[in-house]
Amino acid sequence: MLVSPNLELDEAEQVFLLQSIELGYGLQPPFYTWLQGFFFQVFGPSVFSLALLKNLLLFGVYASIYWTARQIFEQKQALAIALGLAFFPQILWEAQRDLSHSVLLLFCIAASMGLIIKGLRQGFTGPVIVGLALCAAVGIQSKYSFSVYAMAMFFALALQAENRSVFFSGPLPVARLGLFALVFFVVIFPHGQWLLDNWQAVQAPLLSKVRLQHEQGVHHGLYSLFVACLGFVAFGLISIVLARIFRRGRSFERPLWAESDLQRRIKTLLGTYLGVLFLMLLVLVVFFDVREMKDRWLQPFLVMLPLFVFLALPTLRSGLQRVWLWGGGFFMLTCLVLMPSRTFFAEKLGEPSRLNIPHMKLVAAIAKDFPGVEVITLNHQHEAGHFVLFGKQNARPWKIKLAPSQSQTFLRQYTFSIENAPTATVVEDGMNATSVRPMTYQWDVFQTEQGLEVRRAAGYSRH
Repeated sequence: MLVSPNLELDEAEQVFLLQSIELGYGLQPPFYTWLQGFFFQVFGPSVFSLALLKNLLLFGVYASIYWTARQIFEQKQALAIALGLAFFPQILWEAQRDLSHSVLLLFCIAASMGLIIKGLRQGFTGPVIVGLALCAAVGIQSKYSFSVYAMAMFFALALQAENRSVFFSGPLPVARLGLFALVFFVVIFPHGQWLLDNWQAVQAPLLSKVRLQHEQGVHHGLYSLFVACLGFVAFGLISIVLARIFRRGRSFERPLWAESDLQRRIKTLLGTYLGVLFLMLLVLVVFFDVREMKDRWLQPFLVMLPLFVFLALPTLRSGLQRVWLWGGGFFMLTCLVLMPSRTFFAEKLGEPSRLNIPHMKLVAAIAKDFPGVEVITLNHQHEAGHFVLFGKQNARPWKIKLAPSQSQTFLRQYTFSIENAPTATVVEDGMNATSVRPMTYQWDVFQTEQGLEVRRAAGYSRH
């Protein structure tokens, strides 16, 4: 926001979809888009509104994990567990850089964990049941993969006698179940009805995304799952090693690692949940031909890992507390510096990212040269999002469409270079030397029956 007016991929998708409010948008559920539309109405369509929603949700994730841990541990330990999330780059970096629906899913799962522990401590009262129903309804409308978490957690509760007695029994269990179902179905009904009518529009791209291809073999899916799990926990494992080092030679009091009955129950619950989750992922790979698994897809399902590690390794809690408090704080501050710096230095070094592409210059030039146009067609959603954002910010009555390129009447070509990038010297025949920009961007504009088509030109490449 401070260094570039450009949009990341997921941000451009949200802006493009918000040309209208729909009950469904294809592969991705609509709740995050609805929230973003609300923020646009309140704060105006801008990069600020996009960043504000995401960062509020990310703050909610850390706050929810802190609240969850605070119900079991002291304040400083709970803070360390929350900062332990910073040792997972998929949460600290990827969620901040370019994710949308997954961030909302992450928040819903983190909040539900706090509610479950509150229910196990004090009973599943009406407010807890309503909160869980809202987390479930919003979670499934943030990403359909929420159902994987819900099933794994349900089975984890059902497999434990002590927690099962709290969750499934007590006064009026049928009434509590009815309250949960009522709130859940009321919140999910509009999109649920749309989903039933448009299931094929969701199923086809979903199957394509996880690459259900028999010819790759089960071994490919198992390898992908192993790499994804290892990639997610790698830095967390390093923090455990550091915790052993910082613990060594230091005295610590028994209350710091003594295990209460509640801590034992929560540890067993989370351990069972993680085991069931892994078995479910194996079933998806072996029996449902899922051949693609990425570490960032595991991000929401493993948000409780710092809490589980703190519970499972009581004798390392003193070391984990030191490492996560200092290391987590350091990583957060580093992320705040590197996030904007990556755009600034990428431009200076001649290795531009998506945030360096002069999309807004292109949009401003077309708005100036073709003031009467109403329909603009593009074949890249990332570019389409910039046209929609500029149109909303400047009251341009544009209708932005996505469609494959067609042969139309050529009007003109726009060429832009990165102004602050260093020049490169090219020597021809060992004699003549010329200086050129390292990256030039070109777009062709065509006349269509409805308006304009903007297409990346053949010269859209590095020189």
